[in-house]
Amino acid sequence: DSNQYKFGRTKIFFRAGQVAYLEKLRLDHLRAACVTIQKHVRGWRQRRRFLHMRQAAITIQQYVRGKKQI
Repeated sequence: DSNQYKFGRTKIFFRAGQVAYLEKLRLDHLRAACVTIQKHVRGWRQRRRFLHMRQAAITIQQYVRGKKQI
């Protein structure tokens, strides 16, 4: 809304409460970006753990089935 701010020659002037509103928007976007990064890192770590466990299960199965010698 253009009546909530005015441009000066070198500054931007906001009405009362506008800076807090913009700061809240900034923090919301920052929080969303952090959650996205955390989500991807947690998924990557869990996938890596799953692949390690699957390989361990396959190795145990090979020993039990006699396809691999100690």
